[in-house]
Amino acid sequence: MSKLRCIAIAPKFTEDASMIQEYRLRYDSLANLVPPHITLMFPFSSGILSEVLKRHLIDSCKDIGQFKISTGQAGVLPDNVIALPILDGACELKKLHDSLYKGAFSDFLNVDLPYHPHITIGRFANLHATEQGLEEAKMMPCLQGWVSEVYCEEIAPDNSSIVESVVRLTEANL
Repeated sequence: MSKLRCIAIAPKFTEDASMIQEYRLRYDSLANLVPPHITLMFPFSSGILSEVLKRHLIDSCKDIGQFKISTGQAGVLPDNVIALPILDGACELKKLHDSLYKGAFSDFLNVDLPYHPHITIGRFANLHATEQGLEEAKMMPCLQGWVSEVYCEEIAPDNSSIVESVVRLTEANL
């Protein structure tokens, strides 16, 4: 049976990051279903067994330790999405992203979309609403934090997240 899944990271911030969730509750329809996160492997549908996917996740993470991240000022992505770009830690995230899309998982990569690590905070219906949302989002401070684990989730029919597996990164880089 095929499942819709994705692989992501829920960063841990050193400062109070509640403003991200408060903003998301107003402007992101997924805010009550999925925590703030950085997607590494975008939603894909497959019948791959959970154990096989977890082994791939472990293999992809084996040479990457925990690492620091920071966010930049909010910006607009295609389709009227507002996101916080990841500045520090972007290279590590890109390395993880590239590693996850190797081997049997390469068919899931959309080569038309370059990977830019970010945290989506808002989804808007039109450009005018996006511009208004961006003004508010730009008032958010840049945040510092770290990444200590990667998770695979099944995306339920209501778009909620069901965590299938979690892989902890080593503590070598902190």
